[in-house]
Amino acid sequence: MRKKIFRNVASFFLNKKNFYLTIAVAVVLFAILFSQIRSAILVLLLIGLTVALKFFESYLPRGVNIDPSLFVLIVLMKAYNLPLALAVTIVSFLIGIIVKGFATSRMSGENIIFPPIGYIAVGFFISFFQLGIFMTGMVAVVFYSALMTLLFGLAYGFPIFDIFIFWITIVPFNYWLFASFGQTVLSLLS
Repeated sequence: MRKKIFRNVASFFLNKKNFYLTIAVAVVLFAILFSQIRSAILVLLLIGLTVALKFFESYLPRGVNIDPSLFVLIVLMKAYNLPLALAVTIVSFLIGIIVKGFATSRMSGENIIFPPIGYIAVGFFISFFQLGIFMTGMVAVVFYSALMTLLFGLAYGFPIFDIFIFWITIVPFNYWLFASFGQTVLSLLS
């Protein structure tokens, strides 16, 4: 039965009368497939970037934050939806933190739990804003930074130097990411 259906469909598209329809269907299918593959490859590159920078962070002083997770969250949220953006962001962060933990043998529960809480809070908070990619990203960075300062401050007693290092690295780094690549990555994903 399946072979007969396949033969009928194949003969329909291979018929000379339907040549232009066959070409049109092939072009549309190729375009859909290519856009899906391109998006998937770009998402995998964003995950790889997060993991690589988390690993690199393990060799930097405590408090330095060059994590692109907020960039990944906002770009994917704008291109797709909040659940997908949160899933990709949290999974890439956790893979990165595990790699970082193996590199340094420094892993604590707060470092694993607090950032995903922050990503979830940022995702829900930012979903109320209808701003461009750059402004959305910067609002997210400030909100996330304030939340992490509060959470880590309550856990560790507000070490001023670490908080200062955190803020002077996370804000400029994300400013650079959103200003330089935000719109480009968003348009490649859309």
